[in-house]
Amino acid sequence: AFAGRAAAAGVDLVVGHHPHRAQPPGVERGPGGRPVPVAYSLGNYAFGTPGRPDLQAGLLLRARVREGRLTRLELVPIDVQNRRVGFRPEPLHAAAARAALAPLIAGARALGAELRLDGDAAVLDLPPPHRP
Repeated sequence: AFAGRAAAAGVDLVVGHHPHRAQPPGVERGPGGRPVPVAYSLGNYAFGTPGRPDLQAGLLLRARVREGRLTRLELVPIDVQNRRVGFRPEPLHAAAARAALAPLIAGARALGAELRLDGDAAVLDLPPPHRP
C-alpha cells in the first residue's frame, strides 16, 4: 500500500527493506500511468549473515538515470554468507547468480515487472516517457 501511495505522489523509485529475504520487484503506476519500479526488499543487502542457510544472497540495486529520468534498474545478487565470504560480501556469478535471480524474475511478472537476465544481473528497462 505504501509503494502505491508513494508512486501516486510522484516518486520515481521505491526501495523497501526489512524482511531479510530478497523479494521480487514490482511496478506501481504513478501520475499519468507512468511506471514506478518498486524494490520491495533487497534482503540483507550487503550485511553478512551468520550461517543461516535460508539467507544465501542479498541484492545490490543499481539505478541508471539518463537526462534526469530513471531508465534502468539492475539487481545484482551478492553472497552474504559469512562462512564463505569472511564478512566481505561479493557478487555471485554464473550459475549461483542465475539461481539467486530465477525466483525473483519469475515472481516479478505477477507484480508487473518484466525482468530479464543480463549476465549476472536481473534488469528492468523502463519505457521512455510518453510525449503528447
